[in-house]
Order: sequence, then structure tokens, then C-alpha cells
Amino acid sequence: MNIAVLIREKIDPVGNPIFSEDNKKISHLNKILSLDDSDLAAMKTAAKLKNQNPTSTIHVFYIGNNQYMLRSVLALGADQAELIKLKDGQQMFEIVQLIDQLMSEKKFDLILSGQQGAGTNGAGATLASLAGATLITAAIFLEQLKDGTGVATRTLGRGQRQKVTFTFPAFVMCHRTMNIEEDSSVPHLLSGAKIRIKEHEFRIPNKSERLTLQIPSPRPKKIFMPDSKGGASNRLKQILSGGVKQRNLDRLEGEPKEIAQQFINFLKKEEIIPK
Repeated sequence: MNIAVLIREKIDPVGNPIFSEDNKKISHLNKILSLDDSDLAAMKTAAKLKNQNPTSTIHVFYIGNNQYMLRSVLALGADQAELIKLKDGQQMFEIVQLIDQLMSEKKFDLILSGQQGAGTNGAGATLASLAGATLITAAIFLEQLKDGTGVATRTLGRGQRQKVTFTFPAFVMCHRTMNIEEDSSVPHLLSGAKIRIKEHEFRIPNKSERLTLQIPSPRPKKIFMPDSKGGASNRLKQILSGGVKQRNLDRLEGEPKEIAQQFINFLKKEEIIPK
């Protein structure tokens, strides 16, 4: 059985900010490299399955930059390794397509990753969809059965468990509470030190090559403002009525005789009275 393990290197801040003496600005925090417990659980699960089936092979895809940290993972019993280098500011989800291309070159029966590690933020679900594999999340125990099927025990929170049967190929995301007693041994240390690591570097596309979808901002709506020249009661009426309604009317202006003649001419024009 071919097993692939995804492991992501993470950088955690340690300590408190230190104030510099010259410019009194906050300096960078101390940082430490580490691996998530869920990623380590995935690697130990792969080693356990290999011990049960010695013909299995473990292929590690390490996302990070520290080869020494990768060597410590290989000492658990890996056979092959590939290093996918990340640059500052890059996220796991940005290199999902590259990882899928690397994994598609070899047909893996089982892909393991950490629920809170390499598979976090939707990366694991996306890779499972691209690989066309069955997705199992929050696994705390995994056992291999025959006829291309496996059994996983999932945690549902609050002490609840669920046991599911799945078929290969499968993508299993291990929970950090998974406890697998698999440690590195001297033979594994020696074999892991001899593994040739293939390195890949993800190139960030230029801004002109990147396609971005931007939702247009809504147009501002006109807000009714009452006439400031009127009194408080008039402004209140305008607010309650929704604004000042202006009517386009023709007014009759002049002396009474002129207004009467204009009104008669209007009635004749509309053929209300005979001309």
C-alpha cells in the first residue's frame, strides 16, 4: 500500500516583545519552528500501518524550509521525501494545486494529514476533492482491513465517537488527540538520513498574472434632507411624508379680468366650451 503523508511546518512566536534601545520600537518576536501534533499523529499512523504491512511505502510531502525538522520526521520510518519550500507570506491553500500535481504522479492508496496541521483551512478537503479520494476528518484511530477498505474512528466532540468504513483511495485527516505510540528507532534514523530529498519551490505569480475577483462597492443612496429654511413642524412633516412633493402646475396670474379671459381661453382650448 502506498501511503502519502502531508506535514506543514509552522512558526510560533515565543516570549514578549523587546524594546530596542536606539529607536524605542518594538522588535520582532522570537520564533520557534514546530510541527502540529496532528501532523505528527498522521506520520505515526503511517508508520504503524507500515509495521502491520511491511510491503507498504511512506512518501512524505513536507511543506516548509527546515530540512533538519524534515529529517526528524523521516526517522519515524519514511521511504521517500519531497520538500516544498514556502516563502514569507505564503499560505498552505496557495500551494494546494502544486501538491496535487506532485501526488498525481504516483497513485497513493492512503493520504494522511493533520486536521489542525497541513489539512487546516480547507486545504485537506480541497486536496481530497482534486484527488478524487474519500475524505475522513477528525480521525483518532485508524485500522487497515482487507479488500481495499479501512475503518476509522472519528471524534465528534464531547466524548462522542463514530466508526466509519471507507474505501481506498482515501484522504484521512488525523486529529491532534490521536495517540499513537510510534517512536523513531536507530534503523529508521539511519535510513532516514540516507533518503534523498527532492526540493520544490513554489513561485509566486506576478500581479499581472493573478486574477482577482473584486465585488463592486454598492452605490451610495440619496438621503432625503428636509428644507432647513422651514420651521420645525414643516421639517417634521417633510420627514414623515418622505420629502417635499413639487407639483408642476400652470398658474394664472394677472388682474381678475385677465385671469378670467385666460381661463375661458383654456376651456376653449380643451374644447370644454365652444369656441
